[in-house]
Amino acid sequence: MRGLIIISLIVFSSQLSASIYLERDPFMPFDLSQSLYKNKPISKDAPKVKSSIVKVTGIIWEEASPMAVVSFAGRRQIIGLGDLLFSKKVTKISKKYVWLKGDEKTLILKIGKEMRL
Repeated sequence: MRGLIIISLIVFSSQLSASIYLERDPFMPFDLSQSLYKNKPISKDAPKVKSSIVKVTGIIWEEASPMAVVSFAGRRQIIGLGDLLFSKKVTKISKKYVWLKGDEKTLILKIGKEMRL
């Protein structure tokens, strides 16, 4: 009886995994402009935001290429050195802070704190 249950679970799980098809190659870098699931593109109708309250929600620390996860306008974005965020350039990322350089001043965002840009 126990063997029959195990065989049933194996068959069911293989059928379930066969029905879920991901189009993305897991060994290629992820492009945020594409959806993971086939025939479900990411909406291009999202409004362009000129300024907002930004919160650094995470830091992906790697000495050579650190990145930060920022939240604004109900969405999240991963930024790296040299990227633009509301026309401010990311100049430095440490384990607790993100530096943004604007036209006249440099802003320092601390992880977990909100700031209007």
